[in-house]
Amino acid sequence: MQVQVFPPEVTFRAVTPGVVHSTVIAIKNVDTRARIIKVSHPTTSVFKLNGYQPSLKLAPGLETALEVAFQADASGRDYEDELHVVTETETLAVPLRAYRPMPKLVVRGGPRVDLGTVVRDAPVSREVVLHNDGETPLRFTFKDFSDELDIEPKEGELEVGRSAELRVRYAAESLGVFSSQVEVEYSRRPEEDEAGGEAAEQGKKEDGEEEPTFRTKFQIAASVVNHQIELLTPRRKPLASPLELGTKYFGDAVTMRCLLVNNGPNAVKFAAHVGTVQEVSTYLNEQEQANDIGALGAKLKPQSIFVMEPRRGTIPAYSEIDVKLTFNPQKSYDIKGFTATQTAVGNSLESFDFLSVYQFEGLPSHTVQVPLSGKATSLSLDLSPSMLHFNPIAVHEHQDAVVEIKN
Repeated sequence: MQVQVFPPEVTFRAVTPGVVHSTVIAIKNVDTRARIIKVSHPTTSVFKLNGYQPSLKLAPGLETALEVAFQADASGRDYEDELHVVTETETLAVPLRAYRPMPKLVVRGGPRVDLGTVVRDAPVSREVVLHNDGETPLRFTFKDFSDELDIEPKEGELEVGRSAELRVRYAAESLGVFSSQVEVEYSRRPEEDEAGGEAAEQGKKEDGEEEPTFRTKFQIAASVVNHQIELLTPRRKPLASPLELGTKYFGDAVTMRCLLVNNGPNAVKFAAHVGTVQEVSTYLNEQEQANDIGALGAKLKPQSIFVMEPRRGTIPAYSEIDVKLTFNPQKSYDIKGFTATQTAVGNSLESFDFLSVYQFEGLPSHTVQVPLSGKATSLSLDLSPSMLHFNPIAVHEHQDAVVEIKN
């Protein structure tokens, strides 16, 4: 190589009609002998050379400089040309390029959006920020993403230096690692002239010119797990179904301790409801109850026979809380005072069958249901004999009789 040109190519960016852009290039003789340097002019009229001589002899080690100027015309397009530096034995081509203002769409935070650990069938949302880091306003449209994702808004416009906040919603359908590529297509926003933007855009189409499109891609990733919540015994064993609370007298109460265990990655709010099997089955699947964990309790009739405590609260991730279940059978009497009966105990037994339901906020498809069963009886005594007969006795004498009182 006899001569060196620096820079080896000239590029003007964000050019606009009527504005002159210029830069200086240097031509240096790196040979050991003098060389005659000739520079050919660009073929297009938008590129011009200033301060150069058509032919110049350069001694070894010396250099010359010239100015390359560019002024865009009204066509509003990109330009390419070249100039040639010619010596006696070689020709160097110097590319000349000029580009209109370019849009550049970037994802703030990087091209990977990690949703972390998410629960299957529990939709999660994350904010993603798009930013126009280019030199001209742009239009963007989401073209391709997984059916498990929903993105709003799916299209829009961004001024230079402005950002748009998007809401990405993910509803996991299968367990395991989720990874999906999201593609955003964008282009320059067409400039609208004062007479009417549609006419100007139509004119460009008739001339066969179309705005170039660009693409930005980013990755959505997540690890999908089951969110399992269980009601267990203090020894962490499954509860019997139905859960038998035994037989008690009316008015007596029995209490049982359980554990509500959250085996999921997120803290979750819960609400406990107890009602008859028919009541709970009627209202549980209504949409209102699925969206509001407290709505079911408002539908059920008040009762105090079976009570779950606490009735509402929050369980942290991967933890447990104590639950107290109380069976307190009550019987209403028509009259007040003592009651007497000679009826056998077995004939006064009454059964209670209820259904307890735990609902969890954000997990509409997940409930913990435990059938509850208990029996109650009234306190019943039997006297034997049922009548006492005393024979005649003298005054101030007495007779004894034995009475058997049987439960």
